[in-house]
Amino acid sequence: MTNVESLLKRANRTFESVKVELEEKIKTPDFAKCVSEKLNDLGLTSNDYDISTLDYKVEGDSAEVSVVALGSLPKLMNGCFRFSVKNSNEGYDITSVVYSGLGQNNKTYNIPLV
Repeated sequence: MTNVESLLKRANRTFESVKVELEEKIKTPDFAKCVSEKLNDLGLTSNDYDISTLDYKVEGDSAEVSVVALGSLPKLMNGCFRFSVKNSNEGYDITSVVYSGLGQNNKTYNIPLV
């Protein structure tokens, strides 16, 4: 095996371990709690979304996480909240939240996770 092949193999292992690590973090109750807190910071209550619908797609060291919005508020109608999540040494950083719904313009919030 050449040095280049060895480096590529090691990089791929690192990439996969980061991906698995982020997936494991997203599956924890702490992550769901954090998502709820961020939605509450936007003035929403637990009646406005269903945290049990939390879904995710991981790409490398970041993920798109979505939570279904409930139609309990006229401004929400149907749609979902999408979170951009970056893996970090401290845990995870929710870098933005986007709500997509019928009859409402998309809003992007940059919310650093402390």
